[in-house]
Amino acid sequence: MTISGGLDLHKTQFTVAGRGAEMLYGRYATTKEGYAAFWGQLGQLRKRGVEVQLAVESTGNARYFKRQMARCGDDCGVSGERHAARGMAVR
Repeated sequence: MTISGGLDLHKTQFTVAGRGAEMLYGRYATTKEGYAAFWGQLGQLRKRGVEVQLAVESTGNARYFKRQMARCGDDCGVSGERHAARGMAVR
């Protein structure tokens, strides 16, 4: 099973929405607690065999987020011309 979705990353919060066999939706603070809640939700999905693919829209703070997604084994692309030049663009 796969969930494909998008994530809008801002300085103080991010919103994620996705669909597939299951729904994924949430708004999280860009704090240690907010990221932990999001990674926890992804962990619960992975335990049920769900793969998560996200495209991130960001104005410049996506590098950390992309690395964290890769560490968890989930696919993450970043939209925006500035990111394409750094090899971080959506595939």
